[in-house]
Amino acid sequence: MAGTPNDGARGKWELLRSSPADTDDPYVIAARRRLARWEDLGSAKLDIGERPYLISNDEYLRIQNEFRDSGVAFLEVDAGNVVTEDDFLIMLGKVYKFPEYYGENWDAFLDCFADVVEADDAPLVLAIHGLPNFCASDFRAFLRSLYELESITESISLFRSVIPRKVVNLYPGNWPTSHGPSDADAT
Repeated sequence: MAGTPNDGARGKWELLRSSPADTDDPYVIAARRRLARWEDLGSAKLDIGERPYLISNDEYLRIQNEFRDSGVAFLEVDAGNVVTEDDFLIMLGKVYKFPEYYGENWDAFLDCFADVVEADDAPLVLAIHGLPNFCASDFRAFLRSLYELESITESISLFRSVIPRKVVNLYPGNWPTSHGPSDADAT
């Protein structure tokens, strides 16, 4: 039956791949448009460095407009009260509206996040504001949390043949600009 893939993400992907270019199937047409939107993100991602995307608040305003103009799903969350890894996981569970049984650990996050990502194929940008507080509170937990979130996000994107949805995490804030010892420190 046209437009009703019933095998989850794999069924959706097979329907997209097997449909002719000139199909009149509304599901396939809409899904191909959403996938094409991801290509529009390429220009918006220029000049923000490498993952994790720790960007200044000023840079965020420019990037925000580029992402919004591309028609991508956009979520923003204030993480100013996050000071522990548990707080971070709870916040992510609320943002993504995970079910009540969400266990607030990284394995549970992966399971629930995969379901969220598989549920739609529109690209998604998550902007998490206020993380410098978490960084200042517990630097190691902050790094571990960002590493885990980015690892899970990237691992999901590697399965684009099955799950075509792409997710980008942005971390706007007043981050330190120094990337190591200054020239004055070398003397």
